[in-house]
Amino acid sequence: MKTYSSRKEPIPSTRLLYSLMQERPAVEKLAAMGKVYEPLLRLMLAWPAAEKQPTGKALQQQLGVNSAMYRRWLDNWSADFWEMAQAEDTGFLDFSSVEHVFELHHLEQSIWFRCRLAVTPRVGEAVELPFVLRRYWNTYYVDAVQHAYRNGRTEISIILREGRYNSHLQHLRHKARFEHDYWTVDQGDDFDVKEYFREKDKPTSPVLAPVAAFRRRGSGRMR
Repeated sequence: MKTYSSRKEPIPSTRLLYSLMQERPAVEKLAAMGKVYEPLLRLMLAWPAAEKQPTGKALQQQLGVNSAMYRRWLDNWSADFWEMAQAEDTGFLDFSSVEHVFELHHLEQSIWFRCRLAVTPRVGEAVELPFVLRRYWNTYYVDAVQHAYRNGRTEISIILREGRYNSHLQHLRHKARFEHDYWTVDQGDDFDVKEYFREKDKPTSPVLAPVAAFRRRGSGRMR
């Protein structure tokens, strides 16, 4: 896949480094190719993933390079990454290891767990999870499916809602979220959506303007 950009300002070094390190298997492959910036790759691969990313200044001191050389290494690393990613039949990027994450969000409690599935359920499909103990339901439907690709792994998040899928309620939820800025529906159930629009659709009693009300009250006394 070719990438084109009209960006004139370079991506900040901190952000570029963070982005490149989101695919460690690719970094390992580049490190084995004897690139001029290999010391930077080796240093980042040895850095504990749980620790905060080091600053550019700290890396420059450890590598014994100035800021210009450090930036040149980052740019070359990025260019080589995309050249390898766009090559044919290299297997440079491999996300064949798939993991599913079920997510059930509710105002009272959120539940999530990881597993492996033979088939990924689609939006609107019913899902039964009898081992998930809830107050009222063990039947859900898929509200959204999200895919994330990082570190040689595909993570598919399946967001569930209690009950049965209803396309009209799904439309109302998006309407409440984007037209009325009502974000509670992201974690509420279908009952919350119904109640929200019932309240909005209730007729309001007309209110008389202050001047008109004063004239009506005083019409019998003033001549």
